[in-house]
Amino acid sequence: MTNVLSTTRGRMLAVGALIALVAAGMLATQLSAPSEATAKRSTHVSTVLIRGIAREGTFPRLVFDGPATIDRGDFLRVKSLTNGRKVGPHTFSLVRRNLLPNNKAERKNCFAPGNICQQIAKWHGVPTGQGPVTNNPVRTARPGWDWEGNRGRRGDSWYSGLKRGNGIRQVVSAPVGTTLHFMCAIHPNMHGEIRVTR
Repeated sequence: MTNVLSTTRGRMLAVGALIALVAAGMLATQLSAPSEATAKRSTHVSTVLIRGIAREGTFPRLVFDGPATIDRGDFLRVKSLTNGRKVGPHTFSLVRRNLLPNNKAERKNCFAPGNICQQIAKWHGVPTGQGPVTNNPVRTARPGWDWEGNRGRRGDSWYSGLKRGNGIRQVVSAPVGTTLHFMCAIHPNMHGEIRVTR
């Protein structure tokens, strides 16, 4: 004759042991893999500098000087080292790669109606390309650096103003594997890219 009490007690012990093993496995997984919240709490900062490279007897060549890659969740700071009263202000504007002005004709016509420089001005609240900036920085629906604009859709963008040393710092929220393309609408020969890793 089977003892019902001891069989029930044995099943309860087996179920309890199984629950303990599952709980231990879940805890080990949580301890070994970084959570999404942890990944977003990075304090690492990479910097893109806007600066001029001196050229003898002529206007300095203006460039974006920064890293080729950045980890998702890290901060990207953009800082202007130029004197805006001498060379003008800048934008750091995320745009689709095919819209970067790559030759003299494209740079010359960048502010023509419908072209990307005029669109960036509109993002900043300056529909004609002349007048005060009323929207700065330009943020899209998601926080951080992640959205490239085009002729019909705003992208993430920042206007430097005239003061040397002005800057902005935002988290890079674009998915891993994305390459972010950026340009200055005021100096359309200035552009670059940064790849989002890890």
